[in-house]
Amino acid sequence: ANPKASEQKIFAAHQACTVQRLQGQPLVLAIQDTSYLNYSHHPQTRGLGPIGDSRSDAQGLIMHSTLVVTPAGLPLGLLTQKIWARSSYSQQSERERKNTAIEQKESYRWLAAMQETVEVVPANTTVVTLCDREADIYEFLVEAQRLKAQFVLRAAWDRHLAHDDFPRLWPLLEGQTVACYLTLELPGRERRRRRQARLALRFTAVTLEPPQRHRAAVPEALPSLSFYAVHVKEVDPPADEPAIEWLLLTNIPVRTVDEALQRVEWYRRRWLVEEFHKILKSGCRVEACRLQTAQRLTRYVTLYSVIAWRLYWLTYVNRTAPTTPATTILAPEEVAALQVLSSSALPLAPSPLTTREAVGMIAKLGGFLGRRHDGEPGITAIWRGWQRLADLALMWSLVTQGQLMGNS
Repeated sequence: ANPKASEQKIFAAHQACTVQRLQGQPLVLAIQDTSYLNYSHHPQTRGLGPIGDSRSDAQGLIMHSTLVVTPAGLPLGLLTQKIWARSSYSQQSERERKNTAIEQKESYRWLAAMQETVEVVPANTTVVTLCDREADIYEFLVEAQRLKAQFVLRAAWDRHLAHDDFPRLWPLLEGQTVACYLTLELPGRERRRRRQARLALRFTAVTLEPPQRHRAAVPEALPSLSFYAVHVKEVDPPADEPAIEWLLLTNIPVRTVDEALQRVEWYRRRWLVEEFHKILKSGCRVEACRLQTAQRLTRYVTLYSVIAWRLYWLTYVNRTAPTTPATTILAPEEVAALQVLSSSALPLAPSPLTTREAVGMIAKLGGFLGRRHDGEPGITAIWRGWQRLADLALMWSLVTQGQLMGNS
């Protein structure tokens, strides 16, 4: 409740560190996504708003974040984040919404996050913004061109084209010759079993015609825009499942098969932001917080977003580089506390812990049994163990400081 501890100040420190981690990275992917935090089970909390669509009576907060990752998938941190509560659902008709300026719409969040991303990214780092279908807004495409911001987004609308034979986007792509076939490994989900999908890839340059807008919403006429489109669609999907299909728009040239495959591979990284949200909700359990005002919750979620990124980064390093020294992911006092805990003796063992050993020990502090067939520890166990490790590291620091003072 301290007014000095605003969410802007909390996030600014993490944003600055994230920008530092971008130094030396030639190219990074900035993944935008919106998540809804449901606090309907806390009816006494003040200042919440409706979430989801108008058919739901759920109450909570809306969070829009930009997670930046390397092309290989290493999460480097959050570049932007905005958390807010709706006052109510919009009562505008479809026509009224189309004739409202983008700056007055909730969907402006996509443009605002892209603008902030361009402002903070180091000059020597190329950033590619990745978005799902919600960002397929013509004003977003125009703003990207104005900012010279590179992007890859999944198209939602079958837009008009400046093309005599194919006046619409989807028929033009489907009319292209298949450039190649690729196989994707699809993870299992609630309504989909794990399987491999064989997809046909097509690509071409496109010129989009602007949609009609009321002059009150768009004082200057929207321009036509030239982009590249990449289309992948599953061949012979299972009878009981819909075909996998993505139509991607990008302002990054796509002239070869390899370039088209790279854009598809970049877009596959978009799911990393959903994993980050899962860690925040399921691992850190931010929706269980019982703070009584939306303002306090916003600060709480901002702080835990930084923690969730740290856990995500830790588990990624453990999965991809398990033999690196534990000091790669932990502070020296944290490593020392784990060594004392494992050996129950002093002085510390000369052989340093590896990342895998350290993560396993942290998970065991959180209740993970670590039996032969238990597999990798889950994020909830790691989070619980990390909380305990923080206390142990603090105690170790106090003990060692006391020893130094005694010796002096």
